[in-house]
Parts: sequence; C-alpha cells; structure tokens
Amino acid sequence: MLTSLRHQQLVRESLAGLEAAVTAARNSIPHEMLLLDLYSVLRALDSLTGATTTDDILNLIFSSFCIGK
Repeated sequence: MLTSLRHQQLVRESLAGLEAAVTAARNSIPHEMLLLDLYSVLRALDSLTGATTTDDILNLIFSSFCIGK
C-alpha cells in the first residue's frame, strides 16, 4: 500500500518501463533499445528508494565547475 502520490507515480513509471521492456523482448528489439526501457525503470526505482536524488545529480554536475573565480 502506497500512501504517497509521488511513490505511486514512481511505481507506475517502473511498471510501464517493465511492460515496455517485455514488449521489446517479445518483438526481438535489439538489446541496446531494451536497456533504455530498463534504465527508465531503474531511474524510477532509484528515486523511490532514495538511491539517487536530484540533489545528487546536481552536485555531480556542478562539482566540476569552478564558481566564483
């Protein structure tokens, strides 16, 4: 049971990505394309579990910039 609308949306995104991956596998789509569907599932699950957050991504991007010099 999910009580958070955000969590519900992330689970829906994960399920949609899994369904797309299954459809791609059944249609013999190249595995590189199938991985795109699986990565979308992983991103949603990472966001759900807190493994990767927007702040993490922004910190990674801006860590390579030298601001203020």
